Amino acid sequence: MCKPSVTFEEMNTYLQGQYKHERLYGRTPATGWPADYATSVVSSHMADLNANGIGYIGHHESATGQAIRYTVDEVKYSPRFFIVGYDSENDIAQKQCYFIG
Repeated sequence: MCKPSVTFEEMNTYLQGQYKHERLYGRTPATGWPADYATSVVSSHMADLNANGIGYIGHHESATGQAIRYTVDEVKYSPRFFIVGYDSENDIAQKQCYFIG
């Protein structure tokens, strides 16, 4: 039996919707991070998810401030959301926009 897996693009789309921007794509060489930082994070999540069938995002990285446990099916088939606006002073998302991917 074939084990389901996710592609880099699917994982990237999912993480963009779940991660705080400054913890993923906000980390750039201009802010002291390696140029491939986000790619490394996405690849690491993808490898863990494909190996174990489950993944985690800590509350510090999560756009909602809540820790997230996710599965292959959630990454591949769940509605996606993106944060529009972020209140860094209060560490909360201001608005979530949903779409079916």
